[in-house]
Amino acid sequence: MSKKIKESQDKELTLYILKSAVQVGINGSMDDLTMNLLVDFIKNYYGNLEISEYSKAFELYAAQKLDYKEKPYNNFSTAFVGLILNSYKEWLRKANLKPKAY
Repeated sequence: MSKKIKESQDKELTLYILKSAVQVGINGSMDDLTMNLLVDFIKNYYGNLEISEYSKAFELYAAQKLDYKEKPYNNFSTAFVGLILNSYKEWLRKANLKPKAY
């Protein structure tokens, strides 16, 4: 089981953020202010997700499996990340409602 986002080191979460930005087509680096805002935002609002779920959310977005499908338009902001993670939480909720095959 992966650890919770709120338990992760900022440096570790930063690597996940950079990976997810590349997955959605954001090229180039992020300045320190943007990265710090993203780390704080994710820890504050999505800290109870496992860090592996953060990656899964962006993989599902890239595969167009989430309800949210808008493009980031080279703007990897807290609002964009929030929309992806909220859509992922909704995807999880729906997945848990489906009957399991035996």
